[in-house]
Amino acid sequence: MSGDHFPTAWLKVHLRLEPVGQPDPDRLIRLEGVPSKLAVTKNDWNTADTFTAELDLEDFPFDPAIVRGATVEAFIADAGSLDPGFWPRQTLDQMRSHAVILGVVDKIENVFDEEARKVKLSGRDYTAYFLDAEMLPGPISFMEGTRKLTFVEVIERIIAEHPNAKDLKVVADPDVLAICPADYKARGEDPETGSRKRREGEVIWEALQEIALEAGCIVYVELDQVRIRLPETIFVDQSLDESLFWRWILGKNVTSFSMRRLMGRQHGIRVLVSSYDVDGKRTLSAFWPENPLEATKAEISAAPLLDEEKRETSSRQGDATPFAVRNIKSQTQLTAIAKSLFELLRHHETEGEIETDDMVDSRGRSVVEIGFGDPVIFDVSEGLASIVTLDRSGQIQALIEKGYDRITAQDVATALNAQRVPFYFKMIEHRWGSDDGEGYTFRAEIRARRQVGVDAPPTEKALTLTLGG
Repeated sequence: MSGDHFPTAWLKVHLRLEPVGQPDPDRLIRLEGVPSKLAVTKNDWNTADTFTAELDLEDFPFDPAIVRGATVEAFIADAGSLDPGFWPRQTLDQMRSHAVILGVVDKIENVFDEEARKVKLSGRDYTAYFLDAEMLPGPISFMEGTRKLTFVEVIERIIAEHPNAKDLKVVADPDVLAICPADYKARGEDPETGSRKRREGEVIWEALQEIALEAGCIVYVELDQVRIRLPETIFVDQSLDESLFWRWILGKNVTSFSMRRLMGRQHGIRVLVSSYDVDGKRTLSAFWPENPLEATKAEISAAPLLDEEKRETSSRQGDATPFAVRNIKSQTQLTAIAKSLFELLRHHETEGEIETDDMVDSRGRSVVEIGFGDPVIFDVSEGLASIVTLDRSGQIQALIEKGYDRITAQDVATALNAQRVPFYFKMIEHRWGSDDGEGYTFRAEIRARRQVGVDAPPTEKALTLTLGG
């Protein structure tokens, strides 16, 4: 128990045993109850979420050698009291709101020591289905007769081919729904149908990520959904409503908070994407940012698959980090790919960590609902709330009310407005334990959504403030 909260966890384990002496080899056995420990780590978009759970050996009466496969559903909630009947009373909708991970078990381990006998389960979310399975033979079609398939339909058809993942629902940003691969893919891989050939040894996750990149999108798994989003909606969208921000008050409902501002002086670089249009027999290229003078800092070392030869090529191309994609014939689409890569790879120079044992933020929203990319801000105190979510005129008025003159308020608001969407959740960790002194802990890594520009040396016109005054 922490404060007025009564954190509790629930685990459902679905087991499929070896069919030795069983009349129905496909029959599932479900175990459910309160685990001894539960830890869930929700990672960024291209990395599977992970979990570990500990059960008393008496609650897991199976030799791991006979377990053929297992999946888990893990939940964390504030029970409001020590009532042991909390979980059995929850409806399906309520259970979903408490879900922190749905996944597959990769390892079952028996742990015996002087204090306890435990069974430890560890595994990944449903991303594992796509990481561990190869694509089926045959082409990936972008057409159905004369009708163009949308990017979302193509993804849905690939997922439906995997028997374990076929029930996952695809959820896409509105701007993604109208994208059709047939509009921007050349017909080089299969000239008669325009289909994409499947490559030997290619796993489903690699194919999904490649097709998503060509659409200028990212794909990731969240519980029982496959989410498709445009990178700018996560990293640079400044149209977010204030109610969407997660908020904490430093010194009140935060156990620890740290922030690191990296002050390196890096040259702005650009992303260069090239593709050969087979139909038009031409090479297309796209830079982002298009104007090199507007290039924001980016981190070359974050770019995947860049060997030393390509790094040397990069310096000869005006500090542009090079990428090549297959068979894109649309200049507009190639620019969209460059823009998405830039948002994914650019350097984030401000990062931090937050830890709390509260199960809600300062607005009372359950932290179980937090997902990758959600926006977050921090208020210094209850009486000094952050104004970063207000528009520029609102920021100016708030500063004037705090005693700033109008000119200074306008200058400060201009700087704040460039940082309106300040941080997003990069990694989220839930930890719960039933032993005395454990309870619940929430930890997260956050990153700045926007860069802080490095100005010229100060001049005599700079505003002077007196410390300690």
